[in-house]
Amino acid sequence: MDNLEVGSIVTYRLLPRHLPRDPARLWRGEITKVTPELIYVTSLEPGYEGQEEDILVEQVISVQDQESKLSPIV
Repeated sequence: MDNLEVGSIVTYRLLPRHLPRDPARLWRGEITKVTPELIYVTSLEPGYEGQEEDILVEQVISVQDQESKLSPIV
């Protein structure tokens, strides 16, 4: 995924080793840092807002870039 950049919103799944209650659940977070090995995100999920987490590229399901999250208020 070439569009993984700071400020983008990602949807991702937790790894099985994290023992998620619902393995199919999708999580949302804003990218704060990208390295060759990891993506650092801040959670946007209700009840988990502001929690920092590192994820692997393989966990990412979709990416919303910065421009598409800035929609005009009408």
